[in-house]
Amino acid sequence: MIIAFGNQKGGTGKTTTVITLASLLAKQNKTVLVVDLDPQASATSLALGLEENPLLDNETSTLALLEGSELPIVGIEKLGFDLAPASSMLARAELELALQPDSLENSRIHRLKKALESIKEDYDYIFIDCAGNLGLLTLNGIAACDFLLTVASVGKFERTATRFFIKYVDDMIIANYAPGVKHLGILLTMTDAYPITDIMRAKMKEVPELSDKVLYNTVPKNNAIRNATEINKSGLDYDIYSSSSKAYIRVWEELAEKLKTV
Repeated sequence: MIIAFGNQKGGTGKTTTVITLASLLAKQNKTVLVVDLDPQASATSLALGLEENPLLDNETSTLALLEGSELPIVGIEKLGFDLAPASSMLARAELELALQPDSLENSRIHRLKKALESIKEDYDYIFIDCAGNLGLLTLNGIAACDFLLTVASVGKFERTATRFFIKYVDDMIIANYAPGVKHLGILLTMTDAYPITDIMRAKMKEVPELSDKVLYNTVPKNNAIRNATEINKSGLDYDIYSSSSKAYIRVWEELAEKLKTV
């Protein structure tokens, strides 16, 4: 099963969500591959535990998208899952993809899907951490998945961006390139106990394109997430009893139930 995590706005908690849920499933003895599809390589930096690592400047993942070579895969023992690391060179891949001629036989949108074909049966779950934009890398991530989870924080600008993202995914990507992709929902992150959070959530549910997609469970702001990231751990490994860790456990329980019916 392949799940892409996306939104066109950065800073919504996509990478934290990917790493935390992948770590959670690994603790349940599931085999998980995280594909970092963001040139910023946040998931890669966190998982490898090094801010300056040769893999961050490696062209292997770029060549997989441009030339069809195998994705690089690294086992992350401390977190329990495998990683296809991102590279700062992915920015070049996106530019070069845009300049290449497109065809049904070698679609620019389906390069990642093609790269995952030979390995997807090796994993129970493949999580794709998409960039916070609607470039060709993000389109590749969505076109390669079975399900899309939109990760959004609460706020007026976030609501607008999420609405546009969902509409673009439906009208452009699913309609033209990936008719089998299904929405898994919208996960709201960085919530707090102040009334404005409830107001913003209610406003998001008033938007017709979003109302039936907003998940019941949310992820609160929590210092445990920031502290865990600083020492290259998942929130679950840092403090499984924190409010954010408990929230992510509930989020996956909700998603697991949805996956039984969609």
